[in-house]
Amino acid sequence: MRGKIIVFEGTDSSGKATQSRLLLEHLQKNGFSAEPLDFPRYESFFGSLVGKYLAGEFGTVESLPPEFCALLFSIDRYQLKYEIESKLENGIFLVANRYVQSNIAHQTAKFSSAEQQKEFLSWIESLESRMPKADTVVFLNMPTEAAQSLMNGSDRKKSYRKGKEKDLHEADPAYLERTRKVYSLLAKKHNWIEITCAEKKQGSWAVKPIGAVNKEVLEKLRARQIIK
Repeated sequence: MRGKIIVFEGTDSSGKATQSRLLLEHLQKNGFSAEPLDFPRYESFFGSLVGKYLAGEFGTVESLPPEFCALLFSIDRYQLKYEIESKLENGIFLVANRYVQSNIAHQTAKFSSAEQQKEFLSWIESLESRMPKADTVVFLNMPTEAAQSLMNGSDRKKSYRKGKEKDLHEADPAYLERTRKVYSLLAKKHNWIEITCAEKKQGSWAVKPIGAVNKEVLEKLRARQIIK
């Protein structure tokens, strides 16, 4: 049996890393040969360039062409293209914390007009088109306002951020909201699984429990016969 790629995408602080880990554990416990796929790979050469970009070492978001940024993220994945294809041929399920869809959404959101977004979307989808295709994408839709409240704390000071709590993307709420909207458009266009991760109750955001999101993920993947 050929393996599958199951991708977790979503706005920042939506729980992609946690939910991809939980699904991976579920698959492994149920007899599947499954491995994680996590992008960007900050420890690799090309992934380290992505880290430098996100830390602001190449300049501000506004000073850099989206095409340049898109190529940085894309080449990090293309380096693993043959390895990914080989694993799929050998029946291995790959659970991805971000994949090509992340690049498409984040870079397209750098354009403000619908016409510019449409034009760029066509280009970047072509750029990413030769990577192995995802069998399904789970979009964790975390409202931007709720996400911002989760983006604090010393535990977020990852090495690629150079001691900062937020990277270039995370530090701009308006940009993150545009990205969330692009994700929503892509989810409808490509029939992704979409899960709302928070709702407003009495004027404040209530984040859905991790276990509840995991249960919904498993139910919807079973409904699509991606897993048993």
